[in-house]
Amino acid sequence: MRNPRLFIALAFLSVPGRLFAESVPPGFNVQGRLTDSQGVNRNGNFQIALGVFPIAAGGAAVWYKAFPSVPVRNGNFQIPLDGQDDLYNKTLSEQLTGSDAYLEIKVNDEAPMVPRQKLLSSPYAIKSRSADRLSPNAVAEGDLNVQGSIKAGNTTVVDSAGKWIGDPTGLQGPQGIQGPAGLAGQTGPKGDKGDAGQQGPPGVKGDKGDTGSQGTQGIQGVKGDKGDKGDTGAQGLPGASPFSLVGNDAVYPQGNIGIGTASPQGKLHVEGIDGYGNPAIYTKTTGSNGIRTDIDTANTDVLNLLRGAEGALLLVNANPALNNWAMINFYGGYSTSHGAGAGIGAQHISQSPPYKTDLAFFTSDSGDGGIAERMRITN
Repeated sequence: MRNPRLFIALAFLSVPGRLFAESVPPGFNVQGRLTDSQGVNRNGNFQIALGVFPIAAGGAAVWYKAFPSVPVRNGNFQIPLDGQDDLYNKTLSEQLTGSDAYLEIKVNDEAPMVPRQKLLSSPYAIKSRSADRLSPNAVAEGDLNVQGSIKAGNTTVVDSAGKWIGDPTGLQGPQGIQGPAGLAGQTGPKGDKGDAGQQGPPGVKGDKGDTGSQGTQGIQGVKGDKGDKGDTGAQGLPGASPFSLVGNDAVYPQGNIGIGTASPQGKLHVEGIDGYGNPAIYTKTTGSNGIRTDIDTANTDVLNLLRGAEGALLLVNANPALNNWAMINFYGGYSTSHGAGAGIGAQHISQSPPYKTDLAFFTSDSGDGGIAERMRITN
């Protein structure tokens, strides 16, 4: 419902204060008519909240009460404005202390209607204010006739027969001189143990104590996990070597040297299996000789290359007494003495200047292991 129109008729208003005549009603009814923005009367149940303020606009309500379901028929509704409110649990007469009061009305979730309606005293309220209350310092002239009892606050001090039944000491006089103190009473029984107090803050850390004596050795613990690999240590001192240094040369004066074998058959014995085509011995030099072998004994192989029983290459230095041959022999049999072969030989013809040398070619004979010269180139 938007922009409702509300017409209000007020019935009875309670008198602010504490003194009421028994015949004066304690509240009043709010009667009104509820329409929409076109002036059409509304029907149904609506939530209506009533608030009473001491001023016409702004400020805080001194009495507020919400009515969740107010029946509205042909626009007409009626709500009793009495009882304790929702904010302070007080009645309207307890909350109104001034002379002005304004009513504010709010329907459903709409904004409160403006302006607020000023509450005016009804005939009951006017009678109540003039007959049931006396102004401060009022003086009654002549006799004061009271029907019923007289109360001071909520306490009856004179009954309906006119008998004083209030405080038997009568009116209280001025305070007298304080008397002497009485004797001290006996000590009462011990009270129950009180609850434990909250824990106080920790104290200041004390000085470090002296080191105690060493205790007995405990049981050895379980072996821990393997630790991380430590850093590489410093290089140790060189070990003993069978070689000795002579200048820049390494010298091994005793026995044979084996590379790839534990049973060397010569001064230098190299063995190995290499499936990648690498040589067992590799030499590279910028000098005049790659590999040099000096033989002092006649009829001794300078270089003997064997491949099992399949073949061999011999570089032979023959006896100088036999015309000083220098030969290269090739053998393809199971041994150098019985296999088929061939050879190339250089023969020094003259041992003194002018030197002469022939070149001869040899092949094997009838399989008896010997070879015979087949061709010669002379000088």
